[in-house]
Amino acid sequence: MNGLSKYVRPGDIKGNTAYDIIMRAWLAHKVDQLPDEQQRMLERWKQADRLLRNGELVKKITTEGIESNHQRFNVSMVVEWLVENYGISQRTAYEDIHNTKRFFLSLESRPEIEYERNIAILIGDELRELCIKKGDMKAAAAVFKEVNVIKGLHEQSIEAPDYSEFQPPEFTITTSATDLGFEYVDAEAATKRILGEKRLEFLQSEAVDAEEVDDE
Repeated sequence: MNGLSKYVRPGDIKGNTAYDIIMRAWLAHKVDQLPDEQQRMLERWKQADRLLRNGELVKKITTEGIESNHQRFNVSMVVEWLVENYGISQRTAYEDIHNTKRFFLSLESRPEIEYERNIAILIGDELRELCIKKGDMKAAAAVFKEVNVIKGLHEQSIEAPDYSEFQPPEFTITTSATDLGFEYVDAEAATKRILGEKRLEFLQSEAVDAEEVDDE
C-alpha cells in the first residue's frame, strides 16, 4: 500500500466497520491511535499477508544438523497458523484472510502468475542447494533444469517490433468528398438529371406500349 495515500484520502473511506476504521487510520498514519483490539486485528492481517506472500523459513534438527526449508502457506495453513498463534476461531481467521487480501494483496498491481512463479523459483533454488549439500548432483541438475523451465529460459526469445518507429495512420474527417480528391458533384443537379432520365425512360416505355395497342 505504499503510495496509496497519494490517491486515496482518509475521508474517502466511508463506513464504520473495523476494516474501514483501520484503513482510515492507516492512510492517516495514525495506526498507533487505534483501539487495542483493532491494533491486534491489523497485526494478524500483517502476519497473514507475510505468510501468503513469502511463506516461512522452517528450521528442523536432524541427525546431520539443522536444516532450513522454505514452507509455503496456502489459505487453510494460514488459518491454522492464526488460530494456533492468536487463539482465535476459524471463522475469525477466515475473516482476517479476507480482509488481508483486501487490505494488502488486492491493492497492488502484482499479477498472481508472477507471484506463483517467483515462489516456485525460490523453492527450487533452495531445493537445488540442499541437493548440492547432500552431494546428489544428479538431483541438483534435475531441479536446476525444472527451475529454468519455470523461468522460461528454455523458450526461444522472440524480438518484439520497435514500436518507437511506428507511425499511426492519419485520418481526415470531412463533410466534402472533394477534400479527399474526389470530383465535385452537385447533388441537386445530379438528382434532377437522374429523375429526368428515369422519367424519359418511363415515357418512352409508355409510348412503345401505346404503339403496340394501336397495331392490334
